[in-house]
Amino acid sequence: MAVWKSGRTTGITAGIVEAIGVETLIQTPIGRRRFLSQSIIRPRAGSVPTAPGDSGSVWLKDGPAQFANYAAVHHSSSDCTS
Repeated sequence: MAVWKSGRTTGITAGIVEAIGVETLIQTPIGRRRFLSQSIIRPRAGSVPTAPGDSGSVWLKDGPAQFANYAAVHHSSSDCTS
């Protein structure tokens, strides 16, 4: 599914939803944390995926507004690694 977001730093970013409902473990400064029901969104070719300041951006489905029924909130942290 094609999606896009508007980030404060990166501007308009285009992506592709690769998976929905993913469970993942992320290493944080305070230990490993489990995140449930996550979406995996990969950037489209030539699109910058994210940068500091983009947190809180919302990914929206491409297409006419009446069919845009997918949204995911974007969060990124330079302190976390997967």
